[in-house]
Amino acid sequence: MKILICSKLFYPSNAIGAVRPTNFAKYLTLLNHNIVVVTEEEFVYQEYKLNGTEFFRIPNSTIIQRFKKLVREKKSTESKNARSIEKKCNKLGVDSSTFRWRLDLTNFYKKSRRQIFSLIIELDWLLNSKRLLRKRFSKYHFDVVISSYGPISSLLLGYSILRLKLARYWISDLRDNLINEDNPFWMNLLYRKIGRQIIKYAHSITLVSYGQKAMFERVHKVKASINNKIAVVSNGFEGNVAKVQAKYNDGVLRIAYTGQLYSGKRDLTLLFHVIDDLVEEMKVDVSRIRFIYAGPNGEELKEQVKNFKNVESACEDLGSVSRQEAFELQNRSDLLVALTWNTIMEQGILTGKVYEYLKAYKPIIALTSGDLPNGELTNMVENLRLGIACEYLSYNEDYKRLRDFLILQYYNLIEGRINDYSPNIDRLEGYKYENIVNILNKIIEKVVKV
Repeated sequence: MKILICSKLFYPSNAIGAVRPTNFAKYLTLLNHNIVVVTEEEFVYQEYKLNGTEFFRIPNSTIIQRFKKLVREKKSTESKNARSIEKKCNKLGVDSSTFRWRLDLTNFYKKSRRQIFSLIIELDWLLNSKRLLRKRFSKYHFDVVISSYGPISSLLLGYSILRLKLARYWISDLRDNLINEDNPFWMNLLYRKIGRQIIKYAHSITLVSYGQKAMFERVHKVKASINNKIAVVSNGFEGNVAKVQAKYNDGVLRIAYTGQLYSGKRDLTLLFHVIDDLVEEMKVDVSRIRFIYAGPNGEELKEQVKNFKNVESACEDLGSVSRQEAFELQNRSDLLVALTWNTIMEQGILTGKVYEYLKAYKPIIALTSGDLPNGELTNMVENLRLGIACEYLSYNEDYKRLRDFLILQYYNLIEGRINDYSPNIDRLEGYKYENIVNILNKIIEKVVKV
């Protein structure tokens, strides 16, 4: 079967969003499909080589490439200006919340402007891609086109390929839901309209979790008569589960988190609260416990840890690292932290990092913020016996549970005892991408009616 994959994010991009479409291409090829990938040019320093796979790496227009550079520089300057305002207020002893309405209005304007800039960049790439593919391929050249969202240009390209009749069927793969509470209202209105087009024209819609599926159906008011074309194809991991914990015991308990913090929506403060109290009560030695962060949100990390003075000296910020460096950090660590949120508007948010942790075979501390209980990450950790799952809605109860868990892990380490970590291996194996893509392949066969 001839399959076109539209994904602006693809190997060797360091973005977590590149992992899913890259593995789709790899394992669909191994299932003897003829795969063509349309992606962007920006990240190419090493080509992805796989027999039977053809690539079209399409750049933005020259003027837009200059525009992108300007946007990055502007975003960096705005971030520095925002931090400068906070520092000046602190120095003068003025509560920055006094100016909150002005800051909120300014932030809304800047955020909307950045979103508009991003849409211009995405639409330019979409037009360049459509132009090339129309020249290169004839009518119904592909049996199926699979689009990967985000960014939005990948999704719209899949829709365009179907409407141009270059492919017979369209599978819209949504790594994230279109509507979210961080978008400006005008953007959610636009995405709601796009969602209606997906429901109308896509032959199958795949999402990464049951919470995301339920949210998509609710937000877009999906009729019961068509919800059978909406399926869950979870994220996964590459390779095999380690099955044995790597030993790096130098008497220091290392707790690592790799990923973004999304302006505090991913919240570490429960963990910091527990560590801070344990150090204060001399239950643990601060020199023998270390929290290591790898990601782009160092300023947000400082904001979350600033009220826990006993923890500050135990924190290490590595900044952004490559995926290989993130893997190495996970293997060196004793505990891995997974963060998400579960709200009335957004459920089922399971980052691809969670699945990387499965492969690392290390106990997981899952922390879920938000206003809804029993999040999907909590259920996953508990059902697979991955470690401990805590939610901010049950703060006092989960504080005690996490405290007991950390004390046990700490003394197991310094006394050389083996951790009692026994996840459900059979269920973990189901999250290998080769197994995940088998599920996708069945959806493809159902759509094409092979």
